[in-house]
Amino acid sequence: MAVNGKAWLHGSATHPTRVPRNANAAHMGQPWGTHANSATATTRGGSYGVVGDGDLLVTTTGSLGYSIAPGRVVAPGTFAAAQGGYTGYNDAAVTGTFTARHATLSRTDYVCYRVRDTDEDATTFEDDALVVIDGTAGAGAPAVPSSLGTLVILSEVTVPSAAAGTALTFTDRRTKAVALGGRVVCTSGTRPTGIALRTPTYIYETDTACELTWNGSAWRYTLRPRTAVSPGVSTFITSLGAGTSVGWWIQTGDIVTFQGRITLGAGTTFSASPLAIDVALPTPAATTVDHFGDARLLDVSANRFYPASAQVQAGLGALRILNASITTTYNFTATDPFTWNGADGDLIDYHIQYAVA
Repeated sequence: MAVNGKAWLHGSATHPTRVPRNANAAHMGQPWGTHANSATATTRGGSYGVVGDGDLLVTTTGSLGYSIAPGRVVAPGTFAAAQGGYTGYNDAAVTGTFTARHATLSRTDYVCYRVRDTDEDATTFEDDALVVIDGTAGAGAPAVPSSLGTLVILSEVTVPSAAAGTALTFTDRRTKAVALGGRVVCTSGTRPTGIALRTPTYIYETDTACELTWNGSAWRYTLRPRTAVSPGVSTFITSLGAGTSVGWWIQTGDIVTFQGRITLGAGTTFSASPLAIDVALPTPAATTVDHFGDARLLDVSANRFYPASAQVQAGLGALRILNASITTTYNFTATDPFTWNGADGDLIDYHIQYAVA
């Protein structure tokens, strides 16, 4: 049929169970489509997973034992597109024991929250449970077809062989559930893909601490946290020798703030025509406009500093430090506008904001 027939909370009507499940799926932003069981189901977006940081966390109790923490979980149906979504909870720690080790081969098991709904998946069961899906020794991770029911994989567990005798390895596979319009918690390798992408989709990457937005065709950074860099230098400085180049940058929306310091040291060498110092950018700049910032050249022996200009010129691809206007002759050792001869221990500081490409 084209529609479900009775919308949720439609007067005094009774409803098939798919209707409230699809109401739950809509609130969670579950994309329309079939959702196969998977340890990294990026096509589901944030419409499934646990709620809190510690919800349904799987930990070892020693030897072959495990424990699953209390918490709430959301699971999209994995048998039919119109199946909708389920919500469940575990109200007390659940403990158990993995199957005995193989004599010589390691094995990979999955610890899962499972929903079986025979009206949808023909499993002949109507239940939910916390279960272990056993892998086959020597054969990698187990298969998780929809015939097993709807699964939210909580942990991937490597069970070493008896001969190895080493401890079990637990890899956390939980995702964070998020309501429609919320920020999906993922990693840079598990960003939402395919049918999970709507405009806009907001994500937070736990491995990079970056925030991004899907604009319909590409991911755009809304925040890149402060990151330390050691940018390369060129042009006037041909070699830093024992000198150093350090800095940091942060991106907010399309604007990058970039700040750093070059310290001259033993073995720092200069070109015969010292026109400018170029510093590698941490991320490319827009190529259609010049960007301007500040710089200073500190002569340590004379205890004096000289003002300079930090510029990202359209099409240059680097930050250029100059001691004069971009439209005039600029020469770091000329008498106009000042005299500065770089020496061991002297400093070059810069700060600029520019638009990203």
